[in-house]
Amino acid sequence: MRRPLLLNWALALCYSCSLLACAQAPGALAALPQIQSITLERDCFGCSRGSRLQLQSDGLLTLTLSGKARHGTVDQVSQGRLAAGDFERLCRLLQEQGFFALPERIADADLQDGAWTLITVSGPNLDKQVFRRSEQAPAALQKIEAALDELQAKLPAQPR
Repeated sequence: MRRPLLLNWALALCYSCSLLACAQAPGALAALPQIQSITLERDCFGCSRGSRLQLQSDGLLTLTLSGKARHGTVDQVSQGRLAAGDFERLCRLLQEQGFFALPERIADADLQDGAWTLITVSGPNLDKQVFRRSEQAPAALQKIEAALDELQAKLPAQPR
């Protein structure tokens, strides 16, 4: 009588473990920090305008081109929606490329002015920024910027 009882306990334990594993199968997303927005900003002192691309977890995509009075330009805004799964894919890319381990500042010591890029990832308990003022960006950061540029290119009507 002991053997069937022990066997039943072993089977119940295996079943529980398999249920737990299945519940965690979408673990790639569960392991990610809870991200609500991803923003890419670009500007430079001499540029006639800067840009700010913001992606929200609800799928809203907003591109703002900031005008500068000294150049006679004005702000322009366009909005669109991300395709299903785009935001999650970008979140996974951030994790895979080690964005959260990148230094907050990547800059050439000799470069005091010039074009810069800022990527900000925000959530309830998260506010990670990576500022870059350098031509030599790590490959991981280049991939992230390229992915953001691809999503920006999908906007139906972009300001000029």
